[in-house]
Amino acid sequence: MNDLLAQSLLGVPLATYLLVAAVAAVASIVGGVAGYGSGLLLPLALVPTIGAEATVPVLGVTALFTNLGRVLAFRREIDWSKVWALAIPAMPAAALGSAFNVWLSGPGVLIVLGLTLLLMIPLRRIIASHGLALPSWAMIPAGFGVGLLMGGTTGSGVILIAALGNLGLAGAALIATDAVISMLVGAVKSLTFGTLGALPPGLLLFAVIIGLVTVPSGFAARAILRVLPLKVHAALLDGVIMVGGLTLLWRGIFR
Repeated sequence: MNDLLAQSLLGVPLATYLLVAAVAAVASIVGGVAGYGSGLLLPLALVPTIGAEATVPVLGVTALFTNLGRVLAFRREIDWSKVWALAIPAMPAAALGSAFNVWLSGPGVLIVLGLTLLLMIPLRRIIASHGLALPSWAMIPAGFGVGLLMGGTTGSGVILIAALGNLGLAGAALIATDAVISMLVGAVKSLTFGTLGALPPGLLLFAVIIGLVTVPSGFAARAILRVLPLKVHAALLDGVIMVGGLTLLWRGIFR
């Protein structure tokens, strides 16, 4: 990571800010419609700019603003009962996952996570076709597992989308509920990274500026979802989960 970037905004030229901001805005709209994708697209601009080491904590900060935009745009569709059932166990787990980031991002974990995501697609369809529901007690370990993975790995936010889909959420309600939980988990994650010294002031300010650009994208995503049929959106989510699972498998096998 560029030492100058860690100390001052002068380490990043204005043209670079504009490029990263443009990628962040597009990635956030894609993520707002699909529920996932920002964390895959934004690193394409961040890694060459600030280095791989700084990308993970910066993504955590920008995600706070991205999800804030979605919460504001989809606030009427939030399922608060599922938010608290999953977020309460997920937040301390995210702190633990962030603290053990290196250990949790090993290839074995990525392979297991990828396979789990791929299995969740047929599982969701079986649950929906038989009218099954996850028992209330199972929300605690589910939330803890989601928080642990989101805190300790990159690209694992898709597992929250899959989990909420398995709980019966779809369309705008799924995107809205995911945004609130992701924002709460992201706040814990960013605080943990900051405490561990992974977010020096210059880098933090860089992340905040890029994050602010993504806030309006939630309203653009809402406009798209209003005209997108629910069946098409469900198929899109299955595709996103499949791509996320295959991506994690690839990273785990060939890293």
